[in-house]
Amino acid sequence: MIGNIARQHARVITAGDGQVLITIAIEITDRSEWKRMGDLYDQKYGGKLLPLLESSGGSVFRIEPSVAFGQDEHAEDFVQAATRWTF
Repeated sequence: MIGNIARQHARVITAGDGQVLITIAIEITDRSEWKRMGDLYDQKYGGKLLPLLESSGGSVFRIEPSVAFGQDEHAEDFVQAATRWTF
């Protein structure tokens, strides 16, 4: 999977409930950014994220959305129930 992300940056992520997010995956190699992310995570959730990031061997990616789709799969008119957001 990591090799695929490094070669092909576009990704589709779905929550399984009719919500789809088309994204770009960008590798984060700056260790100071890892520390910043770890600090934010630790403040919100507790624990120690930085050791986990460091043990990943440099495979830390940021996901940046480009397009999102949301739809009500139970709507009477499915086509008209879709919404698209562009970032």
